[in-house]
Amino acid sequence: MNNHRVRTSSGVTQLFMRRTKTVVMSLQTIKEGHLYKRGKINTEWRMRTFVLNGKQLAYFKGGKHSPSGIIELKDVRRVTDLNGDGVFRVETPFRTYDIKGETIEEAQGWIKAVREALTVLESQP
Repeated sequence: MNNHRVRTSSGVTQLFMRRTKTVVMSLQTIKEGHLYKRGKINTEWRMRTFVLNGKQLAYFKGGKHSPSGIIELKDVRRVTDLNGDGVFRVETPFRTYDIKGETIEEAQGWIKAVREALTVLESQP
């Protein structure tokens, strides 16, 4: 089993054990908020809480006790603004994620934050 830490909304870092996914969320949250994600099987838009740190973009159903999914930034190949309507795409070799903000400005803020986190990550040895 792998240990991982998740920062709760109160700022407390909690340690969790999982078998298949390793989450090492830094104490420094870059961006956090509600976005809509299109499911891989159920393609309806579902609201999720997203948390971006220097290594991952994690998303949660309901509370932030255990992530529903984790996008490792080291795996991200491209972040694309789709049609300028508040929808953006995060592409990895394993999956493509379509994510939507409430507004175009919110989506653009997330695109910028993820791209900046990728730039910082790529510049590290």
